[in-house]
Amino acid sequence: MHYRIVFGALLISLGSTAFANPYLGGTAGKVDYSDDELNSPTGFEIKLGGRVHRNLALELSYIDFGDAEDDLEPVWEYSTDAVALAALAVYPLSEVFELNIRVGGHHWDTQVHEAGFGKVADLSGTDLHYGVGMGFKPSEHLQLGLNYIRYEVKTGDINYPNASFNYYFK
Repeated sequence: MHYRIVFGALLISLGSTAFANPYLGGTAGKVDYSDDELNSPTGFEIKLGGRVHRNLALELSYIDFGDAEDDLEPVWEYSTDAVALAALAVYPLSEVFELNIRVGGHHWDTQVHEAGFGKVADLSGTDLHYGVGMGFKPSEHLQLGLNYIRYEVKTGDINYPNASFNYYFK
């Protein structure tokens, strides 16, 4: 229940700051499931954010964690995606470099398929995620970054190291 309150507050804050230094971005990286028997698919994220203050940003994003498979017979495939809201505490090191710490919540959906049988489960839930990152801003409108984010998921945590870009609409 308290996740909904946090989500609502973040959504209202993001909406009210949409014109305060807004940006559109994306990430891509290898997804690492806490279950060692699953392969590491490539995931991607599309995000919309707003820089509320020099040291605070809010983001709304959609993440596709790819299709992970186990190596055991029968082969099971896990497809997970999520919608997330996050707050980023930003620490500028210089005009072009910065560090960030991310904390947020996400609603995830996982579909489980068994080879030769079809869909055997449809799971969903709401959990927390957190991470760290660093950014490099080569121009006024473009920021490149490296991030490490851990998503808590009922079926097993997901680690998502990724490369990112943000395009600022100043």
